[in-house]
Amino acid sequence: MGLPKIEMPLFELTVPSTKEKIKYRPYTVKEEKILLIAQETKDFNQMMLAIEQLLTNCIVEGVTDVSKLAMFDIEFIMMAVRARSVNNVIEFRIKDPDSGDPIDLEFDVEELEVEFPEKDYSTITVSEDYIIKMRYPSIKEMSKLQGLNDATTETLFDIIMSCVDSVVNGDQVYKLSDFSQKEVAEFIDELPKTAVDSMRDFFDYMPRLRYEAKWKNKDGEEKKADIEGLETFFY
Repeated sequence: MGLPKIEMPLFELTVPSTKEKIKYRPYTVKEEKILLIAQETKDFNQMMLAIEQLLTNCIVEGVTDVSKLAMFDIEFIMMAVRARSVNNVIEFRIKDPDSGDPIDLEFDVEELEVEFPEKDYSTITVSEDYIIKMRYPSIKEMSKLQGLNDATTETLFDIIMSCVDSVVNGDQVYKLSDFSQKEVAEFIDELPKTAVDSMRDFFDYMPRLRYEAKWKNKDGEEKKADIEGLETFFY
């Protein structure tokens, strides 16, 4: 007689960018090991691969390809899965930006929200006739975005190209995924500078999963800082 198979409870949430309902389960010990091994590497790309694998396993209904989700969606879902798998409270450490002293903090996952910009930067007007629709970068593209300030011009344009979803001309919609990389590159090269500047704004003002951390320093002064990024909470 074999050991019994434990039934996992299911939970539901709404994906921030698409408003799609998904169902998910807590992660298992096996999946936690994957996460911990990735954490030990201190490597962003390894951590993202582990999270992608974990969420692929834990999402049981509603999303068929985790790799295509926007990065802030993945962060939001991962925090929800972690809350149901361990507990709602996450402890983490940051450095005081003024003194450099380590600060131990904790927060309730239920307090986290995705902050969307007041303006929609995903729709870019190229001319009276043409509009560009952008899509939020996935895990793969966010890996390229790490250290973007030091990225080469070629890398920057590769990222821009990969996040242009479609071009709209009246009733005609051109999905860039239907065209070759060369055709897309030629299209980007012919855009006016104002359009490319607007694309940069799109990346600068993307929705983000943030938490406002508050603490008192050793002198009793109240301090606060915006915390974002899964690596902050899990490392």
